Amino acid sequence: MRLLALLPLLLVAACSAPEIHGSPSYGFLKPDGDIGLASSGTPVADTSLSKLGIDEREGALSPQFDFKWGMPHLSVDMQSASWEGSGTLDVDFGDISAGEAVSSELDLSVYRAYLTFDFAPTDVLELGIGFGALVLDLDAAVTPNSGSVATQDFDELIPLPVVAARAGGRLWKLDLEAVAAGVQVDYDGDEATFLDLDLNAKYALWGSHGSFHGALVVGWRTTSFEVAYEDDFDNVDLDASFSGPYVGLQLGF
Repeated sequence: MRLLALLPLLLVAACSAPEIHGSPSYGFLKPDGDIGLASSGTPVADTSLSKLGIDEREGALSPQFDFKWGMPHLSVDMQSASWEGSGTLDVDFGDISAGEAVSSELDLSVYRAYLTFDFAPTDVLELGIGFGALVLDLDAAVTPNSGSVATQDFDELIPLPVVAARAGGRLWKLDLEAVAAGVQVDYDGDEATFLDLDLNAKYALWGSHGSFHGALVVGWRTTSFEVAYEDDFDNVDLDASFSGPYVGLQLGF
C-alpha cells in the first residue's frame, strides 16, 4: 500500500522536465608525461613528451551539456586539442633511433558522459555519486627529420567505464562545483588508468534557475591517464596528464 501511495510521486518526478544547461568554454591544456612505442613483442623505452617538443599550452574548445531532473544529473561534454613540436630522441621510438632529431604531432580528444544521483537534492547543495563512460581518441606521429625511416605513429580509440562523483553548492549568485571520475582496468595484458577532475565556479549574470538564465564560468580541469597495450603491430605506453584553466558562458532554462 505504501508503495502504491508513492507511485504517483515517482511518476511525476520521472516525467518532470529537466533543467538544461549548455556551457561552451575555451581553455588551455598543458601536456606532461612520457610516451613510448616499440614493435610488437619488444620492450618499450619511454621518452618524455618534452623531448618530442610536446610541452606547450594549446587552446581547447569544450562544449558541455547538463541535464538535471530530481536526483539524476547527466553531464555530457567533449574536449579536443592538438600539439606540434620538434626535439631530439633520447631513446628509440619505434624504428627511429635515439639521437635523431624529430618532428612530432599529438592529437587528443576526450568524450565524457557522467550520470550522478544527488542525495541532497536542494537548491543550495548537491552531493552525488554515479557512473559514466568516456572515450579517449589518441593520435600521435613522430617523423625523423633525416628521413632515415618512415613516420612512426599510432591511432587508438579507447572506451572506458568510470565511477563518478559530484559536489556543489550555491551562495547568492555563485555556484561552486567539483566533479571527479576515474577507473583502473587491466584486461588480457592491456592496462588503462584514468582520472578526471573538474573544479569550476559560475557567477550568475542574469535570470534565475527555473527560467532562462546565464552565468560566467571559470574553472580548472586536469585529465590524466596511463595506457599500456599491445596489438599485432605496436607496443604502446603512454603516461600523461593534460591540465589547465578555462572560461565559458553557461546558458540554462
